[in-house]
Amino acid sequence: MNLPGGICAGRLGNGVIMESDNRQTMDDDPPWEAGVPLPVPGSVALGQGRRVRAEVATHSPEAEDAGPDRMSFTMCADVSQTTLIVRRRQPGDWFCPTGMAGRKKKLQDFFVDQKVPRRRRDQVPLVVAPGGIVWVGGYRGDERFRLRSHTSRSVRLFLEEDE
Repeated sequence: MNLPGGICAGRLGNGVIMESDNRQTMDDDPPWEAGVPLPVPGSVALGQGRRVRAEVATHSPEAEDAGPDRMSFTMCADVSQTTLIVRRRQPGDWFCPTGMAGRKKKLQDFFVDQKVPRRRRDQVPLVVAPGGIVWVGGYRGDERFRLRSHTSRSVRLFLEEDE
């Protein structure tokens, strides 16, 4: 909801958040919005002390069974051949969120379901391979790229903030 004085208010879970609508930040037009290659190993700076980092991971059965971690995702590199791009959302984006048995979901609908405020949606980094969205940074990976028992190569992705 837009309030007088350039204030934007919204609900996040059971809480209320309020932000100034007049703020000028580097994230208003991030350099990665159209797509920046993510080397493996390597990282892409997102601005304001945030970055997406990729590293070659050693595959283990325990990693496949690990619980969800919003700030990282271990992907099967066999599927993507590790050609990765970090970019902002685009109209028509979709993915198959882990835990949904491979069903497609529009990224827009996913953001609504996760209660991501509209103003923050363009600041959520997407890691994309030729086959589609691999990971919605800070939220969920794609079922098509998750680790499998027969995975021979894996890459671990991290969303990090400077402290």
